[in-house]
Amino acid sequence: GAGSSQEPDGERPVRDRRRRNLVAANARRSNAQSGAARQRKVQLMRTYRAGEVPDIALCALDFVAPLQSLARHDPVVAKNALVHLYRAVRQQRLEGAGADQLARLHAGVAALLTSRAGGTAFVGCLHELALTEDDTSGWLRPEDVSESAERTGTLHSAARLIERHIVAAAPAARPQKRARDLASAAASGGEREVRVLLMEIYRQLADEDVVRGLAAEVAGVTELRDALSAEARGDSLEALRLFQRASGSLGESGSASVSEELELAQRGRRACLLRLGRWGELRAATEALVQPGGDGLGTWRESAHEPWVRMLLVSRAKEGAAGQGWRSWVEERAEGAAGGAGEACAPHPVRDSSLLLDAGLGALLVLDRLAAGSEDGARSLLPGCVQAFVSRWAALHPRATMVRLKELEQLQLLAEANELLDVLKRPLLAAAGTGRWVATDAVAALARTWSGRYPSSSQHGAAVWDDVVSSRALLFSVLERRLNEALDAVDFDDEDERAAIRQGSLGAAKRCIAESHERAARALRIQGDFEPAKGHLLASMALRKADPKCFGPVSVQFQAGLLQHTVAKARASRNSGELLQIWQQGVKLNDMYASNPPEERCELAELQAEVVQLMLDGGDADEGERLLTEVIERLRSLLDSPLASPAALAPARLKLVDLCSASLKRGHETRGVDLARVAVAEVVRAMAGGSLAARDRLLTVLALLRGRAETWEETGAQLLTPPAWMMLKWTCQLLALLNEPHGECVAPLLERLAAAYPAAVYHPFQLSKESVSRKPRLAPRVAATVRAMSAVLHSPRLEALAAAFEDLTHPELRYKDLLETLTDLLKEGRVEEARASYVELTRWLRDPKRGGFLADFAKAKVGSQGERTLQKLDGLCGVDGQHLGRFVGSGGGPPTLQRELNRVGMGWRKLEEVSQVWVKGNKQRSTRLESYSPLLAKYHRADEAGGGP
Repeated sequence: GAGSSQEPDGERPVRDRRRRNLVAANARRSNAQSGAARQRKVQLMRTYRAGEVPDIALCALDFVAPLQSLARHDPVVAKNALVHLYRAVRQQRLEGAGADQLARLHAGVAALLTSRAGGTAFVGCLHELALTEDDTSGWLRPEDVSESAERTGTLHSAARLIERHIVAAAPAARPQKRARDLASAAASGGEREVRVLLMEIYRQLADEDVVRGLAAEVAGVTELRDALSAEARGDSLEALRLFQRASGSLGESGSASVSEELELAQRGRRACLLRLGRWGELRAATEALVQPGGDGLGTWRESAHEPWVRMLLVSRAKEGAAGQGWRSWVEERAEGAAGGAGEACAPHPVRDSSLLLDAGLGALLVLDRLAAGSEDGARSLLPGCVQAFVSRWAALHPRATMVRLKELEQLQLLAEANELLDVLKRPLLAAAGTGRWVATDAVAALARTWSGRYPSSSQHGAAVWDDVVSSRALLFSVLERRLNEALDAVDFDDEDERAAIRQGSLGAAKRCIAESHERAARALRIQGDFEPAKGHLLASMALRKADPKCFGPVSVQFQAGLLQHTVAKARASRNSGELLQIWQQGVKLNDMYASNPPEERCELAELQAEVVQLMLDGGDADEGERLLTEVIERLRSLLDSPLASPAALAPARLKLVDLCSASLKRGHETRGVDLARVAVAEVVRAMAGGSLAARDRLLTVLALLRGRAETWEETGAQLLTPPAWMMLKWTCQLLALLNEPHGECVAPLLERLAAAYPAAVYHPFQLSKESVSRKPRLAPRVAATVRAMSAVLHSPRLEALAAAFEDLTHPELRYKDLLETLTDLLKEGRVEEARASYVELTRWLRDPKRGGFLADFAKAKVGSQGERTLQKLDGLCGVDGQHLGRFVGSGGGPPTLQRELNRVGMGWRKLEEVSQVWVKGNKQRSTRLESYSPLLAKYHRADEAGGGP
């Protein structure tokens, strides 16, 4: 039986050969398919033979053809190639051409710029071509440059072109070093319209300094200037009030000269309405800009890239959307709703999809299809939206930071819409046994993903945050509709089971929306835009009140956020009654949440501290001083208690430091030692948690220790707690503190830095060591630190190099420095140190080992008298300077020493005469480094083979 299972000897090789042939055929087929794909993607221009001999038979076409193919596939390469070719042809062929040829060339570039078919790379290429010319003011309109830049995002090159126009138009304009310095030139010689265009470009680049400078030149109305200032600091509500007042006063004048200011005020009003979420007013303001065209469609098509078109779409989508967050633009409006343009004139999501997609509004198209209930329509739009995003992103300028931030908003909206559509492909319910159903984890997983993805708290404004929150509300409403459809399709024996599934699935969605509102409010509070932040907090509160079982009790952070808005309003008025009322509200909330963890209550204490500071600064100083001690003790008790996350409480610690400093400034010296100790301890704790803001406050709090010797030893031990690298920023300042009475507190820290980072501390220490060591009555702890650091920071090679550099000092100046040091020490009565300085001076004069430069100068300076003159010097001052004491306190004091030095031929004037003679006779010696100092001999490389630098 075993023999029957064996194969004949001739069949196995045949089968192996067939298997090998099959594998080879599959490999050839796969290679052919992948090769064909590559061939279709990029055309193969040339192949090169293999071997040791290179293929050198190349012609110009072999280089041009691959570049041509690459340019067809990559717009950035095409742009760079065209700019290079333009410059080459312009320089070689048209340098001496007539004015007619150059005019035709310039007219061609200007005509291409007005074409609306080009994308980012094409417009950026045209801008670069224009920048190669010296003067574009005669043939390139700034309006065309601005329009093309706003449409494609090529803002940096457009700003340069418009600035050139302004400078060229200014009479006798001096050259500007930076683009930021052009406001004055624009005011003197440029047209107001051009300045407005430049201001709008810099506004999109988020360069607020230039925007404020240009706006101050453009705005002639006080309300308009104040509105621009309020908008720059983030106060949308105040800016809206001022913009409306400026629009009214400018509109009443009816003068054509104020048209640019009126347009600026109206633009600012629309932007404020967008940030404040006043959708009805914003829709009315934007629909007023839509006019019927000759073809029956709206004229907005010519301005699809301008911000007001997006504002129009967003206001139509969000007005009256309520909890849904977003609805379709073309949805029928209730009778009496705001409106001004017919649907035929307004953008349509289906009819105008390609135009809106090119304008970068693809995310709004996807959300509109979802709001209209067309999930398949949204899926069909996603590939085109992603492709348009990638095309715009790849062609952006490397420094176009703000444009990239705007594109990231669109990317987030598209990504979350795509994630929702992926969830809808899978079932939302799963069978859990006989007759029982459970919800899948799809909704909870989606909520967890979105809870970790938010816009930037500092870079993205109120409009971006509102778009994200509204889109999430829309996406979750779509998910809720699909879940209800799935639940309706199942027969439940118990309706409570259906309600439990719905509550469990949608609870995660509601919590995600509420958290998004609260995160938006926190970000806008950081930016100083309190009114939109309050709107988000109220929306979160409405969600919590509608379903309290889903959220549980209101958190301390939420209550603190609401109280923060009241503090912001009181900050402007400084009304003592309002401030005291806010303080009492904080006390009630603190009592209400007394059992909560200290980390949560710290935010309330910070608000109370801010109220106290407002009182001290002008609200009610007497009441503020009464409450100051109370809030300090409250913060201390919270921060001294066991904390779960101490690193997150750095702002509260720094707020306590501010209060301690304010108390010390007000003369509360009875608790001065305690307050200084608390301030230093809190800064050190915050630094231990990694707070860079606390590190910046270190030197300020150390200054509080001056005159409080009982805190120095304790502080020295505390400063060893944070990581050593955080102290490196203040190395020079810490070394300078050794000259101060309270320098003892930083002595252990400097020893630690010297041991951990010797390379970083070496040079600052060597520069300051001599001045610290010469200080009279040096503290024993500081003296021990200097000795310890000298032992650690010892490098013979670096010291030899420093001595060599010292030898390079001109002998005349070197002698003067030593002489001045000697006289200064005598003037201060420091005789022992003066003797040491004299020994160094005479050793320098007598020691020929330091090299020919110094030794020869010593001989030349002494002259023919030689050692006799040095003996006179020793007779005057003593061999080791033991007679220098007689110059201290005598008649003229140190000038007596100067007269005696002049008498023996060692004075400064004699030194100048001899040094000039020496320099003339020793010019040839400067060809070799060792002629100045033997320590520099190894750095002389002229004799080495090969030369080189």
